[in-house]
Amino acid sequence: MKWFWRVREARTVIILLAEIAFFTWYLWPEAGRSHPFLNGANGLLILKYSSVYGIAAVGAAMVIISGGVDLSPGAVIALAGVVAGKLFVESGYALATSLAAGIGVGVLAGAVTAALVVLVGLPPFIATLGMMGVARGAAFIITEGVVSAWSLTTVRWRRTASLKRKPVSSSVNTLLSHSLLMQR
Repeated sequence: MKWFWRVREARTVIILLAEIAFFTWYLWPEAGRSHPFLNGANGLLILKYSSVYGIAAVGAAMVIISGGVDLSPGAVIALAGVVAGKLFVESGYALATSLAAGIGVGVLAGAVTAALVVLVGLPPFIATLGMMGVARGAAFIITEGVVSAWSLTTVRWRRTASLKRKPVSSSVNTLLSHSLLMQR
């Protein structure tokens, strides 16, 4: 049993279970109401919203394992989301086109950063810091500094395909494919 406490993943699972137990206790409903935290719909919602961070964490893990540093993923993810959202909701482009443009922005930002590191010889810290500033600035310019309150009904009306369970499955697929690629 002593080896169990030495395994880092076991401690992480214990912390996660402690958090679930705390919020289950803290948000315990009064007099016959349904539980606001411990239900299947909330579990799927947590998985849905954490899938973006999980996918980003897989990429960050690959960079860190290789000895590098990348400061720009958050800003690049935001820029890709702004571009895709602007095209889909405000400009009326198809969902596939908007998503492809968002992914293209992310790939372009990664290619520029890689070129700065490999071809120009900038240290990764400086190159990714610069890309972070460029991506944040571009997102600010595109949104004109205004937080858009796109209504959910507008997005549902414009949606051309059902995406209810896709973020969770894409997160799992990303984790599995990268774990296969990272093996020796």
